[in-house]
Amino acid sequence: EQRLEALDPDYRAGLEALGRRQLDEAERLFRAALTRRPNNELAEIGLADVAWARGQRERAGEHLARAVQLAPNALRPLHAW
Repeated sequence: EQRLEALDPDYRAGLEALGRRQLDEAERLFRAALTRRPNNELAEIGLADVAWARGQRERAGEHLARAVQLAPNALRPLHAW
């Protein structure tokens, strides 16, 4: 069963943009996914990946911490990195 968060079109497009190293576009798409579904921990992980790629380690940690808050029982945020 796929999680609703993973099916979000902006989240999926954000992953594709991140894979192409289009960080501004990836950030925009992950934020759009969060606007639609604020509890989307996968989008928070995406934002953490964007921040990490930009060298923004503290900001990346903040997004990852938020992902853990949103899904404390999920292993995905803990294994994202």
